[in-house]
Amino acid sequence: MMQSKRDRFKSLPDVEWLPPYFLTPRTAPGGIHLKKVVFLGYTDMAAAGSRALFGLNMGKEYEAVDIRGLEAVEMVCHRSEPEEATERKLEPVQILHCKYEEFTLLIFNCLIPALVCHHVADKIFSLCKESKVEKLVILTTQKILQLDEFDDDVMPIYENTFNSDPVSKHLPFPKDTKIVDPFLSSVIQMMQFEDLPCHIFTCPGHKAVPGPANDYDGSLQAIEQFHAVLKKWSRLHFNETFSKSLTYRDPGSGSELMYM
Repeated sequence: MMQSKRDRFKSLPDVEWLPPYFLTPRTAPGGIHLKKVVFLGYTDMAAAGSRALFGLNMGKEYEAVDIRGLEAVEMVCHRSEPEEATERKLEPVQILHCKYEEFTLLIFNCLIPALVCHHVADKIFSLCKESKVEKLVILTTQKILQLDEFDDDVMPIYENTFNSDPVSKHLPFPKDTKIVDPFLSSVIQMMQFEDLPCHIFTCPGHKAVPGPANDYDGSLQAIEQFHAVLKKWSRLHFNETFSKSLTYRDPGSGSELMYM
């Protein structure tokens, strides 16, 4: 006796409890498809945003993206120990898709040359538009205030929003903050002309020093703050020890690079 359609679906689990971003991964034919919420980490002042995102400790899928102007860039943060057999090597530009949740992590583990910052920012927004991304979240460190003005337990984190309400109770960074980061400046300029809801989480920091995350440049505290705010808001899980262990190596300095 044939089973009716209704009977066949009786055993399916009730999925109404699933959060809105817990969906089946999908791939766009012929190109990269970002998920609904994109987290962007790059080699900021203290190289903290990229290291924080590399610590994603959930089921994930890897993808690489080629961006004009970044073909010859060097990777700046490296593993302290060889990767496991199930892990992928770190790359200068890497995409991590959460396997089951609707989150994509876009990581620039390189110094983005100032001359191509605008092009890279344009590429990011183009990918977001093509993929119908609903929210872009950026992690960065900037030289806002001297780190020694704060105790470790009260290190501030700021949230600035564009086309959206805040997702946290953190204040925006001071209006007199001078942005000396060409990449972030390019991204902020483009936000003015896009409808995409964007959030920028900023921690104070100094120029990254070689080695693992540390107190001197603020990378240690920034990684902790980024993980805390993302876990509370998005329920993402991170291996904080791994993020902090990633070692920064300065590939060199010059006027063509982001920081001098």
